[in-house]
Amino acid sequence: MANNIIGLGEMFGIPDAEFEIVELQIQDLVPYKNHKFRPSSEAKRDMIKESIKEFGVLEPLIVRPKEEIEYEIAGKYEILAGHQRTELSKEVGKRTVPAIIKKGLSEDEAEQIVTETNVQRSWEEMTYSERAAVLSSHYNAQKRRNVRTEVLEEINSYLKTYANPVNSMAEQGLSPVGTAGVREVAEDYDLSKNTIARYIRVDTLIDGIKLLLDDEEIALRTAVELSYISTENQEMLVSLINCNDYKCDINKAKLIRELQQKGKLTIETMTEVLSGEKTKKSPGKPKPFKVNGGIIKKYFKPEDKAKDIEVIIDKALELYFNQE
Repeated sequence: MANNIIGLGEMFGIPDAEFEIVELQIQDLVPYKNHKFRPSSEAKRDMIKESIKEFGVLEPLIVRPKEEIEYEIAGKYEILAGHQRTELSKEVGKRTVPAIIKKGLSEDEAEQIVTETNVQRSWEEMTYSERAAVLSSHYNAQKRRNVRTEVLEEINSYLKTYANPVNSMAEQGLSPVGTAGVREVAEDYDLSKNTIARYIRVDTLIDGIKLLLDDEEIALRTAVELSYISTENQEMLVSLINCNDYKCDINKAKLIRELQQKGKLTIETMTEVLSGEKTKKSPGKPKPFKVNGGIIKKYFKPEDKAKDIEVIIDKALELYFNQE
């Protein structure tokens, strides 16, 4: 049964749209095959559930029909946007959810809808692997040029049209970021090109290492370094870490990568690296280096003590080498 968005727009001040919304049985819906995004926090999920109980699902799902999917699914429709809304609706006893059925999508376009609609979430709320999935999707879409401009424009239009004012109130002012391309995300969160490149590398990692990264068991740059070893060796590393509670920092990751390049990476050598038994030979102390007097004058006053200057330089270098 088709609904018209005008009634919703009149009720909540949402702009008119041409999208046809239909009510679909929740039992007919299945998640997207490669959904990379985690649920929101428990507190936010509870607020969304209360909103659904009181107002229903005001922001319709986006789905595509089984007949147009290249692989088999155990339902009539695959969810592209609205996984959490579907799950929470089921939890509060709903049997149907409003949805927009999209037809004629390529696989790249379907994936773009999944990632674009998830950019609505706060960048800080997303895990490292989720950020990587978003940025990688944008990058690949640009590279392959397999996503039609009108599809991207429709996603933007959809998100603007169905921005949910009731959920915003229910979530105490938590508002979505809205759809944005890589450039907008980079500007909003001050991401450098190098940082974006790192996230794209992270997206190539196996799920086990992504989980270690998301759980902050390894650092971002360590994960990037590990992205250059083979899938088989990544799986071996995850197994060794999980079974032995080893830690892997960037120095160990670099050594593991170097061993692979030399054809010497085995379970024995990787174990030696992770356990700390195998370390690189010390290159010795760095040669003495004197800071140019002009640089000292530029940043310090004549009355500053040498010890205080050393402390400030040490902190500045620490910030420089630990930045993303």
